[in-house]
Amino acid sequence: MEPEESMACPVCGGELQPHIICPFCGTDITLKSLEGLEPTYKCPVCGKEAQTKFICNECGSEFKYDLIVKKMGEIKPSKKVTEKPMEKKSSPKKESLVELRGGLTNGLGLKNGKEKGLTNGLTNGLTKEKGLTNGLKGGMVNGSGVTNGTKPSPKPSVKKKASRVPAIAAAIIALILIAGALYVMYLPQKGVIRIDGDFSDWQESMMRDEFKAAVNPLDMVKYASKVEDGGLYIYLQSKESFFSESGNRIYAFVDADNNAATGYRINGIGADYLCKVYGEDGEIGPHGAYVYSGSGFDWNWSAFGSLFVAGQGNQIEMAFYPESISKDYRIAFYTSDSHGNYEVSSVNIGAKPSIYFETERYSGAKDIYPMNGSEVPIMDVGIFATGGNASIKSISITYSGFTDIILKDSHGNAVSTAREGRLAVNQGIKSGERLTYQIWGTLPRSGSRPNGTLLSLSVTQLIVSPSDAILRVKSEPFRAYLGHPSGIIIDGAFGDWTEPKTDPKDSALPAHIDIRSYDGKNDTRNLYFYLGVRKDIMAGVLVPERYVEGVPNQNITHISPTPTGEDVLRIHINADGKRYYVEILGKEGKILSSKLYHWDGQRWMEINSPGIEVKKDSNRMEGSVSLNMLGNPSTMKIWFEMSDWEGHSDLTDKISPEEMQKEYTRNLGSDIEPVPEFSNMVWAVLITAIVGTTVLRKKKRK
Repeated sequence: MEPEESMACPVCGGELQPHIICPFCGTDITLKSLEGLEPTYKCPVCGKEAQTKFICNECGSEFKYDLIVKKMGEIKPSKKVTEKPMEKKSSPKKESLVELRGGLTNGLGLKNGKEKGLTNGLTNGLTKEKGLTNGLKGGMVNGSGVTNGTKPSPKPSVKKKASRVPAIAAAIIALILIAGALYVMYLPQKGVIRIDGDFSDWQESMMRDEFKAAVNPLDMVKYASKVEDGGLYIYLQSKESFFSESGNRIYAFVDADNNAATGYRINGIGADYLCKVYGEDGEIGPHGAYVYSGSGFDWNWSAFGSLFVAGQGNQIEMAFYPESISKDYRIAFYTSDSHGNYEVSSVNIGAKPSIYFETERYSGAKDIYPMNGSEVPIMDVGIFATGGNASIKSISITYSGFTDIILKDSHGNAVSTAREGRLAVNQGIKSGERLTYQIWGTLPRSGSRPNGTLLSLSVTQLIVSPSDAILRVKSEPFRAYLGHPSGIIIDGAFGDWTEPKTDPKDSALPAHIDIRSYDGKNDTRNLYFYLGVRKDIMAGVLVPERYVEGVPNQNITHISPTPTGEDVLRIHINADGKRYYVEILGKEGKILSSKLYHWDGQRWMEINSPGIEVKKDSNRMEGSVSLNMLGNPSTMKIWFEMSDWEGHSDLTDKISPEEMQKEYTRNLGSDIEPVPEFSNMVWAVLITAIVGTTVLRKKKRK
């Protein structure tokens, strides 16, 4: 009986063909025989271990080697992808798999290159007898005669009636395979993700919700991820269709080792890999996986393997095979369009529950407060959990100037008062739930603090359960003054800048470089400067890539002096005919550097200046430079320039020397004037009455 050259697919009845598939480089080699197969081979392109699989040439169903060859186990349908890995071209030294393996017939490879010769897929050396024909040992043909055999038979053999056992066994095996296929087809397949545009295999328990409400088309709604068979599978859902117009991009930044100190810095993680997908004309366009080869904020990525992608409408799924990935991996998402609009995920996701903690300065908070003993709201707090239930234990804080700090719930009820730098919360939070609080401060009473005392509060830590939850904290310190300060102080509180100059709104510029207010002053020691933008000062750009119509995979061109996406503030200074500028770089709301430069007549030279001090809040910045580094303040004039990595900039008018040195008075503006304490008023009235009575008596006696 001759061996089978093919096997019927148990799903559709089509022909199954063996394939050597490399999961690393994507090489796919189709074999021609079912005999003599090995479960794995060495990939002739990349040299790594490639697997043998069976694929139906009709329905595309995919089966593992041992399921077909050993006739046991469960049949697992294939994962269809939008991009089937193409067979890579080999180098001149590796012209074909035949040359690498020392002789092949019907496309099968050998583990030992010294072994030669195959007929119908069998390898010489499987038996000690020489020569094989149709897979029979000893070179026998139909049981009579010898071909390439070693021992001729002395007598012609007598033909025997063929046994029915093999046929019965084959029928039983076929029934088992068909039953297994039907079992797999009609039962829910847990733990199996296919990149095929059918999102039903993403279970609800995998989903992570976005904290911020979706407003714009590319705003994100849900995420999911899973590590399976060494591959990382990722799901993303937006408010509207991802690729409604050309130039839309989706980036998934993967921190594979959960180490923020390594990889590309974004959203509080250190991304080791990047999955990038472009859209064109409503369809998925060029896409790929990349590995980080830069440092910190350097936009430096190298191509890495294949990225398998499928999408439909406002949903997309993708997968790639990283070299290694920790069970505590993190993913941050970024979407953008060709108009410069972008969105960043507030929640970093992974296999564990995620908690997002955010504080913002209370919208009604002031820069100067009176000393009247009242309680005032100073900070809004939002807490969000996704991917699992959690419990918020406490909020650790540092503060100064206030008598007490109180945490209140959304109904205004006091939850706790600060004790030893800690606000107790002890509140459970369900997955997808949002908790809101306010932090209030009790102001001191009149006379208990000097004017200009700094009021401050910073969140230092959030204590949660489970303790290993993915935690992201976004919090700006609160700073204000208790009464009027006597001069300008660089501390991140801005009540000492009472009458700054204004700059018109420029809606064509990104909000983070659109200057709205500015000012400059000097005294005998320092030059002081102040700047306010429309929103998110020193935000920079998280993805410094320029979109060029029709060229989505173009090489990245960086524009000096910001090769890594920072915002740049330059304070230009002219004094005694000498030219200087202070340059401040920032990104993700953080100040990265501050330097002083001087024009020597031929080029700009950096001056080693430890005398530069800079502080900021969410939208404003102030700083100072020692006059020892600069010229005569009586002739000094300054102006401001704010720019981003692409060269967009906003320039202010110059501030004259007279304006720099002009004395100005401060007033509370809309703030409430301090109200004297009742006890102080009583004593003042009594003393006045006593003095008045004494004076009147003396006059009467005279």
